[in-house]
Amino acid sequence: MSLRIAVGAPFKRAGRDQLSEQAFVVDLAVDRNWVSPDQAKRLVELGRKRGLLDTEGDDLVATFDVPSLTVPEGFSPDESLFQERSP
Repeated sequence: MSLRIAVGAPFKRAGRDQLSEQAFVVDLAVDRNWVSPDQAKRLVELGRKRGLLDTEGDDLVATFDVPSLTVPEGFSPDESLFQERSP
């Protein structure tokens, strides 16, 4: 669930389900200061792997219902998000 929140937060803030990868990284790494730019790019990879993100041209597309997403007050991604999980 926290991966969905971390991946969805930039889309929720923008009010759209499609963003450039650059806008996604800037939102997480600069605007929110949740992660480093490299970690934000890793979240893109994880989001794609887990079916939360797709690509359309040069943009990222959220594959879930962004308007229904709630980003809890004080939320920040946990380091465990970046660890590989076995199937």
